Amino acid sequence: MKLKTYISLMGISLILLSFITSCVDDKGNYDYKKVSTIEMDYPKNSAYDPPYQVEFTSRLIIDPKITITDGVGKDDFYYEWFLCSSADGSSILQLSKSDTTPVLDILLPEEMQISKTHLVTFRATNRLTNLSFSKTFQVTVKDRLQTGFLAITEKDAGVELDIIAAFMKDGVEELTLHTDILQLKKSAFPRAGRKPLGIYAFKDIYAPSPIDPNTNRIKYSVYLLTDKNTDRIKPEDFSFKEKSYNISQVSYIPDKYAPKEYIATKMAYQNGENYYAYMGGNWFFMNLMPTSIFFMYPINMYKGEETTYKTPPYIANVRFGAIIYNEDDHCFMLHKYTWGDLTNTKALFQTVKLADNPDDAFRFNNPNYDLVYMSNTNITNIMVNTSTNYNDVFAIVKEKITGQYELLKFSMTRSANIVDKSKSRKIIPANIDMAKIKYYSHHPSEPILYMASEDKVYRVITTTSNIDVRDITDEVLPPGEKVSCLKSMLKKIKRPLLAIATYKANGSLDKAGTLKMYEINVQNGDLTIAKHPQEPAENGYQIDMSWSGLGKIVDIEYKEQ
Repeated sequence: MKLKTYISLMGISLILLSFITSCVDDKGNYDYKKVSTIEMDYPKNSAYDPPYQVEFTSRLIIDPKITITDGVGKDDFYYEWFLCSSADGSSILQLSKSDTTPVLDILLPEEMQISKTHLVTFRATNRLTNLSFSKTFQVTVKDRLQTGFLAITEKDAGVELDIIAAFMKDGVEELTLHTDILQLKKSAFPRAGRKPLGIYAFKDIYAPSPIDPNTNRIKYSVYLLTDKNTDRIKPEDFSFKEKSYNISQVSYIPDKYAPKEYIATKMAYQNGENYYAYMGGNWFFMNLMPTSIFFMYPINMYKGEETTYKTPPYIANVRFGAIIYNEDDHCFMLHKYTWGDLTNTKALFQTVKLADNPDDAFRFNNPNYDLVYMSNTNITNIMVNTSTNYNDVFAIVKEKITGQYELLKFSMTRSANIVDKSKSRKIIPANIDMAKIKYYSHHPSEPILYMASEDKVYRVITTTSNIDVRDITDEVLPPGEKVSCLKSMLKKIKRPLLAIATYKANGSLDKAGTLKMYEINVQNGDLTIAKHPQEPAENGYQIDMSWSGLGKIVDIEYKEQ
C-alpha cells in the first residue's frame, strides 16, 4: 500500500506501525467459475522505523496499491474505509464509500483528531459475489502541538497556553508559534478570571489522574498553576476533567497540615521519580518510584518533631532529596531519604539542618540571613552538573545588619553531602536595586547569573572577588516593554539557552508578549539571538528563535510528550 497523509487543524504525525490481515479468498463459485479477488501490497515497517511526519494541511489521503484478479465481478467492486474500535475491531465510523476508487480522501474526522493510535480498515466488496476483502492496520496520529516550548500566559480573559511547536517536516524539526491552545482544543480547563502562576511538565506514572484506567495513556504530567486551582491537563489533547485532574487527587494530607485550598504556588521535580509542591505555606513531597507515596506530611519539620517551621516557596533539588529554608531559625535544611526509607512514616518527610565548618565561606546557620531566592544552577530533569556529577545550588540572601545582598553557591554529592570547599560567597553591588529583582537564571555550568526586575536585566559574572554586574537592559528589553519571565531552557534540548519573555505593558495582553531565546557567550556572558537549528538544515531551514504575538508569558516549559 502506498500511504500518503495530509491532515488538518494544526498538524499531525502519521506512523505506519503494523497491520492485521483478514482476507476472504474464495477460489470459485458453485459453478466452479473463477471469482475475481483483490490483493493489496503493504510495506511492513519495523517498530524501530523513525516516525514519518508531514506538514499539517486539510486532508487525510490514503492511496492503496491494489491488484484485481480476473474472474467473476472483476469490474464490479465498491470500496469502503472504516475507523474501528481498538477494543474489538468493530467499526465505529465509516470514513468513506466509493463505487469508483479505493483512495481515501477526506477531512480528518473529529474522532481521529486525538493523538493516539487508531485502527483503520479498508474493505473492497464484490457486488456479484458479495465477497469482501479487507485489511486493518494501525495509524498513529500525533497532534502538531504535542511537543515544544509550552508557555502559560496571561491574557485579557484569564489563563491561556501558547506553544512554540516542534514538528518534523522532511526530516527537519521546525518550530512554529500557535496561540490560545486551550481555546483551540476546546479544553474544559477553567481559564476565565484566573492569574497564571507557573507550569511544570515531567514524566509521571499517575498522569493525568491516578484513577485513570486507561493503560495506554501518556504517563506525563502537565501541571498548570493558577491563583484559583492547580490542575493537570491531559498531555495528548490538552483536555481536562474537573476534580479528577486536580492536585488534591494525589494528596492524603492529615487535617492538621492540610491547606485551606489545594493550590500550589510552586512545584519542583526530579528525574521523574519524585516532586514537591508548595501549598498553604508548606512544602510537600511525593514519590513515584519504586514506591508510590502521595503528598502526605509537610517536609518543613525537624526530625522527630510534628510542628512545622516557616519556609518560603524556594527549593533546590539534590539526589534523593531537596534543600529548603527555615525562616524561623534562619538556616538551610536538608530533606534526604534513601529507597529503604520509602515507607509511609512521618520520618520520611522530616528535615535536618545543613552543618557548617569553621573555614566555610558562609554559614548555613546564620541568624542575620533572610532568604530571597534559591534554586539549582542546572535546571534539568536530574539537576546534576554533568561534568562533576554534583547538584549545584545558588541562593540570594539579605544580610539584615549590613543590608547587603549576597550570592551564595555550594555543591552537593550524590549522597547529599556538601562538596568540600564548594561554598562561595559574593557581595552584590549596592547600586543594584535587589528589592525589585523577580527573576533569576544561572548558567548550568559557568559562573554566569542573569537576573531581572520588570524594568531591568543584569548579567552577573561571579568569578571575581567583587562580582562583575553589567546592566544589559537596552540589549534585551525593547522600549515600552517589561520582563515577565527569565528562564534557562536546558532541560530537554540540552542547549543552555536563556529565554527572556517581555510584554507591552499598556493595552491588551492578548498579543502583547514576545519570547526570545539567546545563546550565551561563556567567556563574557554576552547574549545573541539563538538560531534553530544551530546550523542550517540541508533544505536551508534556519530561523531566529524569536516570536511575538503571544500573551504575557508567566512561565515556560519544554513539553516532551
